[in-house]
Order: sequence, then C-alpha cells, then structure tokens
Amino acid sequence: MNHYMAFIKIIETGSFTKAADLLGYTQSGISQLMKTLENEVNTKLIIRSRTGVSLTPDGTHLYAYIKNLVQAKYALEQEMAYMEGLERSIIRIGVIASIVNHYLPEWMASFKEGFPTVTFELTLGNYSEIEQMILENEVDLGFVNPEVAHDIMTVPIVSDEYKVCVPLNHPLAQQSVIELAAIQHEPYILIKDGSVTPIQQYLERNHIEPQIEYIVSEDRIALEMIKKGLGISIMPSLIIPQSEQHIAIKPLLAPQQRHIHLAYKEFDILPLAARKFIDHVKKVAKEKGTASP
Repeated sequence: MNHYMAFIKIIETGSFTKAADLLGYTQSGISQLMKTLENEVNTKLIIRSRTGVSLTPDGTHLYAYIKNLVQAKYALEQEMAYMEGLERSIIRIGVIASIVNHYLPEWMASFKEGFPTVTFELTLGNYSEIEQMILENEVDLGFVNPEVAHDIMTVPIVSDEYKVCVPLNHPLAQQSVIELAAIQHEPYILIKDGSVTPIQQYLERNHIEPQIEYIVSEDRIALEMIKKGLGISIMPSLIIPQSEQHIAIKPLLAPQQRHIHLAYKEFDILPLAARKFIDHVKKVAKEKGTASP
C-alpha cells in the first residue's frame, strides 16, 4: 500500500522530493516505490522532466482507482481504531422497570451484533434517581420522563398511554372508558418516587384532587393493593403486566400519554460507546415506531 500512497503524493505535490519529505522516505526510496508500482501494473505511470512530473495516459486512467484504494485503506484504519475503542468500553445506563421489561434487552442484543465485547452496566432507579445519577456521572445515560427532568439533555424514545386501574368488582370496572372527574372521590393509591410525578402534574392541570389514601414507591405494590380492593390508581400501560387478569384496566376518556426520553449531560463528552448506543436506540425506536414526540 505504501507504493500507492507514494504515487498519489508525487502527483499531489508535483515532485518526488516533496513526496519523499511528506512520507518520510529518501528520494531513492520514493523512486523505488514508484518502480514497484509500475512493475505491478506493468505500465509506466509518471513522466519526469525538468519542470516536474506528469501522468502518462495509463497513469491518468489508473490515478482515480489508486486514489480510491488509498482512501479506502485510511477509512478502514479509522474504523478499526473506532471498533477497538468500542470493544473495551462499558456503557453505564440508569434504567426504569418498564424499559427493561419491554425494550432494553432487544436494543442491547442488536447493538452487540455489531460490538460483541461491549459491556453494559445497568442501575435500576426512578426518574429523579436516574437524573441524579446522570448529573453526578454515576451513569453515562438513562431513561427519564422529560416533564420532571432538569439540567440534562433528552431525546424522545418511547411513549405509552396512562390507564386507570380499578378492582374487578368496582363500579368503574363496568365502564368502557373513564372520565378523569370520576376518580376524584375514589380512594386513590399514589405511586411516588420522591418528587412530583407526571401523573400528579396531569391531575393538577385538570384541577383533580384525588382522595389519596395510600402512597407507595413501587408499581407492583400498588397493583397488589388494587387487587385487594384498597383503591384505584392511574398507571402507564407499560408498567401493567400484559397477563394481568385480576384488575380492570380502563382507558381515560381523554387519553394521556407518558413520554420516556433517553437522557445524558452532554453528548459530545460522552464515551464513544455510549454515543454509539444512543444513536442505535434512536434508530431502532424510529424504525419500530415506538419513538415518542
């Protein structure tokens, strides 16, 4: 490949001497490389004169092909260096349960098809915990709700719909859809993670003050309490197990979406593998049609 590079540099600089200086060869060394190339292609490529160098007809014909070979080799070297950097990488992600249960394993598996030696380190948390992990550099990126995220960059990835979850024997279980006002006077189970949740903000915007009788930190606890008839709750559909048969799951009359974004501090300073994974998730989410607005 060195003789190809020598040929390109001789033509670009118009001089054997300048090409030799650029590539770190003696003039006799650069001349030997040209001789090797001309023997390989079995034709003369360059004419030397007192005014410089020029291409022969065959040299003119082959110049573009040889230049493409040199550029392809450079691109290959760059990609190999890029891959080597990725192979030694760990991608640290703050995750919520609904993403882990429905999407993340598939995203990681498809990413590993291209970069099999990348290691993933997952830390489970709620929105506020994940945001703090990102701000304190405990994770490279994480999944958050943009309505309660601050001081971090986010890109839309997934959306789902809030559902009303009620006991099977509750009167609301007989309705096909539920008006938001109907929950106002029902015992309500609030799922709270230490900060104001998007569903609380949604209720406040609609001037709904539910009768909060229970506050829990985990979705599965709330589901068990609903099964026992202790109250009702509003939850994102991805949280609710698809096999759930012991509670009634009803849509709101005015549907409300939850948006999940992929978050990080600054894209340009993220590790290479983390940036590559963000691009991968964005691409897959777009192709699958899961990306939220």
